[in-house]
Amino acid sequence: MKPRSMAAFLLLCVPAGAQFISDCGGIANPPPPKTSIKEAEACLTDFFTARPVHLTVKNIVPGGGFGLGPTFNKDLNSGRWQNHLNITGVASFRQFWETGALFTATHTRFGANNSARDRFRVNLYANARDLPLMPYYGIGPNVGQQNLTDYREREVKAGADLINPFSAWFAAGGTLEAIWPDIGGVTNAGVRSIETSFNEATAPGLSSQPAFMHYEVFAEPRHTRGPFEFTYRVGYNFYQDTQSGHYSFRRFKVEGTHTFHPEKRDDSFLTIHTRLTISDVNAGNAVPFYFQETLGGSDIE
Repeated sequence: MKPRSMAAFLLLCVPAGAQFISDCGGIANPPPPKTSIKEAEACLTDFFTARPVHLTVKNIVPGGGFGLGPTFNKDLNSGRWQNHLNITGVASFRQFWETGALFTATHTRFGANNSARDRFRVNLYANARDLPLMPYYGIGPNVGQQNLTDYREREVKAGADLINPFSAWFAAGGTLEAIWPDIGGVTNAGVRSIETSFNEATAPGLSSQPAFMHYEVFAEPRHTRGPFEFTYRVGYNFYQDTQSGHYSFRRFKVEGTHTFHPEKRDDSFLTIHTRLTISDVNAGNAVPFYFQETLGGSDIE
């Protein structure tokens, strides 16, 4: 993003609201004595927490740089339903950007045995992102730095997920979403584009990218009290190639968080995160390389 464009973009990120005006209004024309440190801290905090609009700073993907942009938050509660709308757009100086809208609705409980601390939740979302320079080394654990190429990825995603707690120790839910990927080469000077070293055989999905439907069902066993706590999410996923079916695949995924409290108080604790995924295809099918799990580095998600 060009500096002039970034400056104009950041002007849109200035928080709005009575709290921001109250905290920051005195800094431009401070009354005697000078503005206190607490007033300056309150004004700075409002830039990142003010409602309904504030500034967001986040890492878009590893290597894409930190993105800046506005976030809009609005509560839309109705009776026992607690609803929230979040809209965010960020862009980095490396020309990576993403934007998304998320509507979350929660209800006190569905089911007689639900834990009083849990809520039924449904998320409706739509996201888009542009990643102009993504590295690709090939598939497998034996690739090296000499295989490095780059590609561009654009993706639009829209869908819904829900989860319902059936008891204090168990919840279950599902996901339904549509994904529209777009993969291409790059023309940056000094960069080796993906199509110069890889083809459909070594980078499945490079030649064409159909629209996908993603279906998931998952269960969440958990124990959230006592010196040893854990939460697991065990899910079965199916990615459906809506055109030829050639890129349809299945994925089994387990993610867990273990938290140990060596003392009675919460002053110290140890958290361990675990993750396991296994992908499987029918004979003649292939998992697109842009949906492959990351080996030996950060996952772009």
